[in-house]
Amino acid sequence: MPSSLTLVPGLQKAPPRDLALPMKLVARPRPGYATGKPKLMVCVNERAAADGTSCAPRGGCGIHAEVLTALEKEPLDVEVAAVRCLGTCDRGPSLRLAPNNSWFYGAHVTDVPAIMEQLRTAANEYRDWLVRQPRQA
Repeated sequence: MPSSLTLVPGLQKAPPRDLALPMKLVARPRPGYATGKPKLMVCVNERAAADGTSCAPRGGCGIHAEVLTALEKEPLDVEVAAVRCLGTCDRGPSLRLAPNNSWFYGAHVTDVPAIMEQLRTAANEYRDWLVRQPRQA
């Protein structure tokens, strides 16, 4: 290691989230300044990590596919995107719902019904926001 780099004593990378734990949801309401349609970003990143901490090998691709399948059965006014990294590899598979900035950590395909519930809420908030907008002449 070059001499210009030093490690902070006691600072170590967190171990990957145990997928046997239930999904952790950090839900937030739609901010008043938000103008866009809700967008769910699902991390499907696969990086070369010896401990398998990236989202794809931990189930991110399967979650993305299941959400898309659920939206075919129940169309909602939301966007869904597969993204390469959300920066939360040790807590993945991770999903982020914008513009609310709600996060889902350690998600599993069995959590798709709970994810869909959050998408329903976000779609309803967006619809309510659209109704309140002044009409263009």
